[in-house]
Amino acid sequence: MEHYKLNFKRLFLFLILIAAFLFTSCNKIINILNTFGIIPPQEQRLELQLEKQVFDKPFTFADYCKERYDSIFLVYPYFNIEKKDFKNIRMSCRLKDICESNALSDSYSTILFINRGIVKAYSIIATANTGFNAREVEKHYIFPIDQKFIMDKERNIHIHNE
Repeated sequence: MEHYKLNFKRLFLFLILIAAFLFTSCNKIINILNTFGIIPPQEQRLELQLEKQVFDKPFTFADYCKERYDSIFLVYPYFNIEKKDFKNIRMSCRLKDICESNALSDSYSTILFINRGIVKAYSIIATANTGFNAREVEKHYIFPIDQKFIMDKERNIHIHNE
């Protein structure tokens, strides 16, 4: 009888070791698959503190980020999600659905923070609080992360031209 208990303990310990090995190996495999684009990325939601932005003072969205991104993509209200540029950005299906639903109304804009063609973070901005100048962003919806913007007293964000 003790022989069975000893074997059960060994089997249990062996299974725990296998589970630990698989868990650490799976994380490495997932990171490799993410690197090669086989698994879509999981994006982080950023809460931008645009209400603290001083009027008529130039700013970049990099000022609000802790991580480094190379560009931003603005999905403004009524954005045409069939555009080739939008379809070529790698993001999760969940985020793509969020962008599509936000583009169907004038209530929200979505800012996608991109690094090497992959969306790493996003922010949803209520247009009741802050909006983008529609004529400017309709022409240019992809910007380098260091692009300067300026907010007017009506809380509309414009491209800053020096």
